[in-house]
Amino acid sequence: MKRIVIIGGGISGLSAGIYALQAGYEAVIYERNAVPGGVIATWERGGYKLGGCIEWITGTNPKTELYPMWQNLGVIEDGQKFNEHENYSTYYLDGKTVNVTYSLDSFRKELLSVAPEDEKAINSFVSCVRKLQCINFPAKGAFKYYPLHYAALACEMLRIVPVALKYYFMDFSRYSRRFTNTTLKKFFSDFFAPNESILAFMASMGIMTSGNGKMVSGGAAEIIQKMSRRFTDLGGKLMLNSPVTAISYNGRKVDGVIVGGEKVTADFVVSSCDPYVTYRKLLSGAFCDKALERKYADSEKYQTRGCSNVFFLLKGNCKSLPHRICFLCEPFTAGVTQKKRLSFISLENGSSMEKDERIYYVNIDQFDDDFRYWEALRARSAEEYSLEKTRMAQDVRSRIASKLDFENNGITCEVIDITTPKTYNFYTGGYNGAYMPFVIGLRSLPAFYSNKVRGLDGCYIASQWINPPGGLPSAAVSGKFVIEEITKKDRNK
Repeated sequence: MKRIVIIGGGISGLSAGIYALQAGYEAVIYERNAVPGGVIATWERGGYKLGGCIEWITGTNPKTELYPMWQNLGVIEDGQKFNEHENYSTYYLDGKTVNVTYSLDSFRKELLSVAPEDEKAINSFVSCVRKLQCINFPAKGAFKYYPLHYAALACEMLRIVPVALKYYFMDFSRYSRRFTNTTLKKFFSDFFAPNESILAFMASMGIMTSGNGKMVSGGAAEIIQKMSRRFTDLGGKLMLNSPVTAISYNGRKVDGVIVGGEKVTADFVVSSCDPYVTYRKLLSGAFCDKALERKYADSEKYQTRGCSNVFFLLKGNCKSLPHRICFLCEPFTAGVTQKKRLSFISLENGSSMEKDERIYYVNIDQFDDDFRYWEALRARSAEEYSLEKTRMAQDVRSRIASKLDFENNGITCEVIDITTPKTYNFYTGGYNGAYMPFVIGLRSLPAFYSNKVRGLDGCYIASQWINPPGGLPSAAVSGKFVIEEITKKDRNK
């Protein structure tokens, strides 16, 4: 039996491992940390499980291609129940409340209640979202093996083309000018990144309101636990605390990996790290992808998205708080950028929680300059780095406590952990500490990259980075597709 060694126990690595075993290979995953999960790994603080990357997953609609893939990976089971709230998020703005609901008709009514004078613009927005509800992420197989299937899929989604062409290059600020109501203008211009396409928000709304984007009970911890169990139940070996330091090759053929100074032989190697780690570190720059190198060299145009997270333990009368609360606030600094909005999100992770307790977290967007700031600060002084994290967390806490009037509502709010992009970089080695690949913005189109390391036979990459737009579906699909590539090549020899 031929052996596939997989580097990294995140979503893409576990997906590759499961599909490798089902294809008849021996599969071993080497994970550098004590727990699998990669950028969606969870950890404990004070007995509470924390993690800040998953609010919902795409592919919860049984009619989509992702659904059977999630079933095969063990994430979705027969009769699966999802955590569903009436509202996805609640926005506080100008003394008014705007609820983003899972029902598109309800969301339309919500917007009309705020701005009846903007009915025409609201109806246009809702119409675009409705057209995008047909989005069906390809998951059957790679394009070159199923061209007719992709053609049929494209025909099914033809109605999204006019929307995509019209709105891809329109940012939130420009789109907000369609509204005369000042509250809706602020909603569309102040709560989202100004240089990102309005199409991304429309697409997300289309996915959620079609029933194809829901919260998995237990969150990231449950997803990783299910996939890990599926992998080991099939006979896979999950080696934790086992960092791979290099990919070994003889001439132009891969022959294994180096773990703990020892060589582990393999017929194929699949790296599920982000490509920067694979090419620059594990292969020492010997087989770099030129298209990716151009993007690494132009970080102004090709930004990556990381985050700082502040986790809170709430005690008291917090049961009535919305799942996700968004509001504008007095500006504060995170990294090198000023922030003027906050999203306060309930972390529903299946932990044992008392009735009067809730874990919430704030996810703060951070980009390349922010990462460089945190990295330089940590290198200069661990004490200064810790103090700056604490300062940021206290700034966030004071704004939340004031906005939600915790004192008068009988709620205590304690900071229990803080992360930065440097945290993600430390634990995953990922490029600039990003949890998502290159931002698809107004200046950069989505791009696919090869899952084969060109020039090195038997070496492959499975990662959200090579399969836009990134995220969980891209990661899982890339793991599936890379095993398809290996299998077809191996059996055609």
